[in-house]
Amino acid sequence: MLTHRTYQQDSIFPIDGTWENKALCFVAGNRLGFAVVATCVLPNYAVFSLDPSQSASLYRYDETGNRVDNITDWALKQFTTHYAEEIGKGKSARKISKEAIFHYCYAVLHDPLYRENTRQTSNANSRAFRFTKTSGNGPPGAKP
Repeated sequence: MLTHRTYQQDSIFPIDGTWENKALCFVAGNRLGFAVVATCVLPNYAVFSLDPSQSASLYRYDETGNRVDNITDWALKQFTTHYAEEIGKGKSARKISKEAIFHYCYAVLHDPLYRENTRQTSNANSRAFRFTKTSGNGPPGAKP
């Protein structure tokens, strides 16, 4: 593959070396309504249509090739605190991982209510992820 301008590509899907990453690619353009897809390979700039997509990755890589979590310890603590009652306590508590939070975000982006709410409003703050009610099994991806 020939890439003239790599921009932040090398920090998400490095050109050299061995790496593993996942990314959410989404678009809300003039030609296409909101859409999202998950990938583990470098996405095409116009993966959905002629409107450019944006990507949010699970990890990023620094200049020396070290993997850095894009989901912070603070976010992990917020999810764990918010879902404490549903995941249990002590040794029997289910663990919420940063990867589970990543998958949760993907699920929320597919939620029809979330999509309808973001379509109806132009308020940028309304596009932030909100904690959602679950069926009593904790957040998606929580490990027993």
